[in-house]
Amino acid sequence: MQRILETERLLLREFIEEDAEELFVLENDPEVTRHAISTSGLELSFSDCEKAVKRQRQYYKKHPGLGIWVVVLKENGEFVGWAGLKHVDHSKEIEMSMRFQKTYWNQGFAAEVGAALIRYGFEVLDLKRIVAASRPEHGASKRFLEKIGMHLTDPRLFYEADVHSYVIERPSEQ
Repeated sequence: MQRILETERLLLREFIEEDAEELFVLENDPEVTRHAISTSGLELSFSDCEKAVKRQRQYYKKHPGLGIWVVVLKENGEFVGWAGLKHVDHSKEIEMSMRFQKTYWNQGFAAEVGAALIRYGFEVLDLKRIVAASRPEHGASKRFLEKIGMHLTDPRLFYEADVHSYVIERPSEQ
């Protein structure tokens, strides 16, 4: 398992097969997925989660440096959720996304991971811009995205859902 990023309190690493169980619990918590764009209201089977882990591992090989990674606490390796940078619907645009277990909400983890992903995207991957999407009614997501320096652009259709689109550009690109 490869480490991708480290923050003050968290590690981001590649998914391994054993993560399917934690992913299953996370993705089937209706409170966690209530504002999800691509999986809202879907019930995922354990088999679906195993397949998602395998797809993600294939994505790592096809797109080095990109992907959705497991987020764990540094102090004990406990599963917090997932986060990462990936292509938007087969385009060249790179999206930041994340999802955490509700136990870890309101502790500043999203801002910590979001800031690290932006630095990684600009400094390591040499990206020009990073986008994110949020459901219009999800105020916490809006506040988080603005806190890490992203700004609202045009509303758009994203994974067949109406969303608010956010962007941050590399400082030299603005």
